[in-house]
Amino acid sequence: MKTLKCGGAAAVLAALLFPAVSASAIADTLPGTGKTVRYVQADSLGANYVADQIVAKAMQSLGYDVKLSTMNITLFFAAVAQGDVDLSTDVNLPQREPEFRAVEKQAEIIGTGFIAGAG
Repeated sequence: MKTLKCGGAAAVLAALLFPAVSASAIADTLPGTGKTVRYVQADSLGANYVADQIVAKAMQSLGYDVKLSTMNITLFFAAVAQGDVDLSTDVNLPQREPEFRAVEKQAEIIGTGFIAGAG
């Protein structure tokens, strides 16, 4: 799984503070310019649906081309291990830990999630 870094957040802030700067100059400095993220949302309409939409829009605002797909999170683990998708923020740990352990050589957990220690 690819790690997303938000180093270009300064470019977004600069765009808000200095609107006279051309949009194309700012777009060239965004960290996601020219990069595609294959982002997975769960196939349930649970509470994470809204959060997934917010994360996708935030990545787009950083210049990433976000390809959003919907699948069962159990299938996400196989898809990420095969390199078919990059990221999901809809994985609940520790409930999904067994599925993650099966692919941990091909994937990684980034951060502690929306609710650290949730269960």
